[in-house]
Amino acid sequence: MPTIDTESAESEEVSEDNIAFESEYERMMEEFNEGDEYEGDRGGNENESDEETSEEASDEEIIDQPLNNEQLPHFTQSNEFNPYFNNITESLNSSLATQAYDELVDIIRHPQFKKDDVKMPSTSKDTGKAYYLSVTDIIHHILNNPSISDNMYFGPGQKVTKTSITIAQNIYYSGDFVIYRESKEAKRLGRILAIIQQDGQLKIKIQRILIFEDLPGNLQSNNRKQRSQEGELWFMDREMDDAIMNVESQAIVNRLNISILYDNVANDPHSYKIREILYKHNGHWKIRHVKYSYQHPSEFVTLEEPRTSLPIYKLFIDLYYDDFGTFRNIYHSLGGVYIQIGNMPLTERHHLKNHFMLGFVPFGGSFDEFIKPFVSEIKKFEKGKIMTVQGQDAWVIASLGVTTADLP
Repeated sequence: MPTIDTESAESEEVSEDNIAFESEYERMMEEFNEGDEYEGDRGGNENESDEETSEEASDEEIIDQPLNNEQLPHFTQSNEFNPYFNNITESLNSSLATQAYDELVDIIRHPQFKKDDVKMPSTSKDTGKAYYLSVTDIIHHILNNPSISDNMYFGPGQKVTKTSITIAQNIYYSGDFVIYRESKEAKRLGRILAIIQQDGQLKIKIQRILIFEDLPGNLQSNNRKQRSQEGELWFMDREMDDAIMNVESQAIVNRLNISILYDNVANDPHSYKIREILYKHNGHWKIRHVKYSYQHPSEFVTLEEPRTSLPIYKLFIDLYYDDFGTFRNIYHSLGGVYIQIGNMPLTERHHLKNHFMLGFVPFGGSFDEFIKPFVSEIKKFEKGKIMTVQGQDAWVIASLGVTTADLP
C-alpha cells in the first residue's frame, strides 16, 4: 500500500502560499524601489537641470517693445483654443474675466466682508437735456412748401366778421347776455358767442340759458327752486342738441346783466347768476359746476383785427405728446412732442409726413422746461407777425387749438 508523505504535501502547500505572498511582496517592493529610483534620479539630476535652466536663460531675449504682427503666433482652426476661442485675444479676455470673477467671489465670501460698507456712487441725473425745434421754422417751412400749403384751407367757415354789432342803436358785443326771440311770441335767454356771416347775411350765434322750469324733473330740487327765485339760471352744455343756434339780428330784444360764479362769488349781488351747467351723459341728465365750462374768449382774450393790406394766414395748431420705448423692452422712455396743422384736411393729417416733430424729452427731462420756448413763440404768433411766404410778405397768425397727451 503506498504511503503518503504528509511532510512533503504540507511543504508543497506552504510553498504555494509562500509563492503567492512573495509575488505580491515583490510587486510592492518593486513599486517602492521604482519610487526611490525616481527620487534618486531627480535628486541626481538637479545639477543637470540647473545647468539646463541657466543655458535656457542665457538664450532668452529681453522684450522691451510690443511684438509686430509677424512675431505674434497665428492659430488655425485646429489650434489649441478651438472650439471655445478663435484667437489668443479672446482666450486672454476670458482668462482675465474668470480671474476677476474668482477674486470677487473671494472678497464676498471673506468673513470680514460687509455689504453695508459698499457704497456705489450714482451716475443717474435728475434731469436731462431736451431737444427742441422752433415752431417758427416749422410754420415757415409749411407755408413755403406748395405741396403742403396748397392743400390747406384759409377761407371762411362761419366767418366772424365783427366783435360787436349795433341793433336798434344799442351795441352788443361777443360774450354779452341777451334776451332773444325764438318765435314771434316766445322769448329766451342766451349768450352771444359770435357774430358770423352765413349765407351772405349777418347772424348771431347764441348759447341757450335755462330757467328752473326748463330743467329735467329729476334735477328740479327744492334747493334749486329756491335759488332760482333769487335769480339763478343754468347754462346748457354746448355739445347738447339745440344748445346753440344762429338767429338774425332782429331777434335780439335786450341785454341782461348775468354773473358767472366761477368761484361762487357774485360781483353784482343784484344781477342774475349762473352756477351750474346742464348736460347729458350716457342718456342721463346731469349737472356740473360752471368752473368746468368752456370759457368764452371774451373772458380772457382781447381780439383785435389786424390792420394790414398784406395777405393773412391764420393757423390752427394741434400739439400732442407721447412717450415711447427707444429699444425693445428698455424701461427708460423717450417723449416725442409733435404738432399738426388743423387747416389741413383730415385725409392729409393722417399722413405721417404731415406730423411735424417739435422735439424730444428724454427720460428725466423736464417737460415744463421743454415747452417754454414753444409757449413763448406761440404768444408772439397770437398777436401776428410778418413772414415771407412764397416770395412775398404776409401776416401770419397762429394759435394753439388742441393739446393731446396721455394721462399722468
